[in-house]
Amino acid sequence: MDKIIYEKFPLSANKGGYTGNINAQLMHSLSQNSEFVTPHEFENMLTEHQSFINSGGKGGSWQTLVASGLVFGIYMGANAKQGTQLNLLNKNLTQLNLGKVEMPYGNFANIYFPYGNFAESNLKGSLFTDSVLDGVDFSFADLSHCDFSRAVMKNCNFTNANLSGIDMENCDLTGSNFTNAIIDSYSKFPGAILDAIIF
Repeated sequence: MDKIIYEKFPLSANKGGYTGNINAQLMHSLSQNSEFVTPHEFENMLTEHQSFINSGGKGGSWQTLVASGLVFGIYMGANAKQGTQLNLLNKNLTQLNLGKVEMPYGNFANIYFPYGNFAESNLKGSLFTDSVLDGVDFSFADLSHCDFSRAVMKNCNFTNANLSGIDMENCDLTGSNFTNAIIDSYSKFPGAILDAIIF
């Protein structure tokens, strides 16, 4: 079975990178205990983000840095002329339903959204590092070229999701469902926990 998993999930036989400089407990506490993002607040953010994307903000890439045990993302390579990029760093999203939403290239780093809904959403090129996402529905979502490094993602539903070019280094994916998910040679799973997955 291990051989089959290694073949299906690129680099899953390899160890993940060093994480000793990241304080996951502190990060998860920050997002879980932050004020809820309300649906009204999110709608305003989304309107700004759509202007950002439509005015040249798409197609960039993320770099991350660590300071005092916390991880931050820097978006590079795009030049939007209007709007504001969606920034949900360290936010608690448990009051939101984010299914069927267009929000590519957003910053979702260290969000708290267990058992949330991203089904059929376009999240291409977004940053999700260190997030708590147990039980999230990602079915039919576009997660291509997203970075989920170190995210906690047990029992997620990736059925028919696009995972091409995704980075899931050191993710806990225990019990998740990858039935008919698109995984290509650019997808990365080094150090990922893939116990009891379905694929």
